[in-house]
Amino acid sequence: MRRIPDIRFIVVLLTVWLLVGCSGHEDVPEDPVNEPGSPLKLVSGTRTAGDEGDVTSSVHVYIVSKTDQTITEGDFVKGATEWTSTANVNAGIDYWIYGFAPKDAGTSASYVKLEGASTYDNGIRLSVNGIAPISGQDVSLVAGVRQVDTEAEATADIAITDGSYDYSGRTFGNNFVCLLMKRVFSCIAIRAKVTEEYSQMRTIKIKGMRLKAYYGSVNMAANIRNSRAMASGDISFSSPAAAATPITIELFSATAGDDFKTLTTDDMAEDICQGYLAASLPDVILETTYNIYDTEGNLVREDCKAENKLSLSALGVGQRQIITLTVDPTYLYQLSEPDADNPNVKISTTVTP
Repeated sequence: MRRIPDIRFIVVLLTVWLLVGCSGHEDVPEDPVNEPGSPLKLVSGTRTAGDEGDVTSSVHVYIVSKTDQTITEGDFVKGATEWTSTANVNAGIDYWIYGFAPKDAGTSASYVKLEGASTYDNGIRLSVNGIAPISGQDVSLVAGVRQVDTEAEATADIAITDGSYDYSGRTFGNNFVCLLMKRVFSCIAIRAKVTEEYSQMRTIKIKGMRLKAYYGSVNMAANIRNSRAMASGDISFSSPAAAATPITIELFSATAGDDFKTLTTDDMAEDICQGYLAASLPDVILETTYNIYDTEGNLVREDCKAENKLSLSALGVGQRQIITLTVDPTYLYQLSEPDADNPNVKISTTVTP
C-alpha cells in the first residue's frame, strides 16, 4: 500500500524553498560611504614660484599610508573638462602623497625609503629612468599637497605649501586634492629679432623650430623630504651617452602665412616657443626654418634653414634660459650680395633662475 507523505514535512520543505528563493533574488544595496578605496580627485594644479607654462597633462602618484607604511599608486589624467583618476584612499587613514609628471615621463620608475631609513616618516627617494633628454613638455615633481573640502574651493590661485605632502582620507565622494608642481627639467625659451639695418631691407618670418639632441636617455633621482621645500640639490640627472642618431622634437610649426612669426627689432620680443631638457645635457641643436621677403612683401627665399648649437652646460636643474637669435648680415652695403638673402644668425643668451 502506497504511503502518503507527512504534510508537516512538505510544509517545512516549502518554507525552506521560499526563503532560499527570496534571498537569492533580493538585491542587497551597497554602502558607498564605507566602501574601501574612495577615489581621490585632483581638482587643481599649480606651479612653484617662477615656473611657467601648463601644469601637466598627467601625474603619477605614490600614496603612502602613515599607519602601515604601505604604498599604492595611481594616475591623474587631464581631460577636456576635468581630471580622471585611478588613485584611491581610505577614510580615516592619513597619507603622504608624492609623484612626478607626466605619468609616462620615463620607461620605468621606482621608490625607496629616504637615506636607508626604516620608514617613510622622513620622506621618499623617487627614481625615474629612461627619460628622453629633450621634450616638448615639462618633467616635474609633486612639490606640495593641499586637501580641500569641495571642488569650488580649488581656485586657480589657491595657496599650497611647498614641502607639505600630508593628506587625510575621507568618506566616499569627499576626497579632493590640489597639487603643487615643481619643474625639474630645464627650460629654454626661444626668441628672435633682426638688426635695425637688416629690417630696412628684408623681412624674416619663422615657419618652424626643432630641437635635436645627439644623446640617449637619462635617469632622474629625487630625495623628497617631508615638511621641507624641495631644493635643486635634491634632484640629480645621469649624464647621457652620445648617440649617432638624434632625438628630434617640434617646438613650433606653422603652415599658413598668418601663423608665421615675423621678426622685429624688439629686444623684448615674446617667446616663439619653449623646449625642455635634462640639466645634464651638454648641448643641443636648434634648427630654424624661415622665409625671407623684400620690402614690398614679395617672397625672396622660401624654407631657409639655420642650425645653431646651443651650449647648455651652465644650465641648472629647473632653470629657465632665454635664447635670442639675432639676424645680423655681414655685407649690408652690398645689396646684390647673397648675404642679404642668406643672413648669419647670432645667438645671445640670458639665464633666468
